[in-house]
Amino acid sequence: MRFAIGRSLQLVGIVLVGVGLAIGLLRDDLRYEERMFFAGSGVFFAGWLLVKSFKSP
Repeated sequence: MRFAIGRSLQLVGIVLVGVGLAIGLLRDDLRYEERMFFAGSGVFFAGWLLVKSFKSP
């Protein structure tokens, strides 16, 4: 269960960074882009911490 939650958080983090990049480029809003980058990278890092203890078969 922890593995699935970690991977889900990683996916959400990547989506947040992508949405922030797209909106930042389309609206020329650097502050929004930076906030989404830091929020997405924080969520991704939390997911990575949950998954890193699992070994691949």
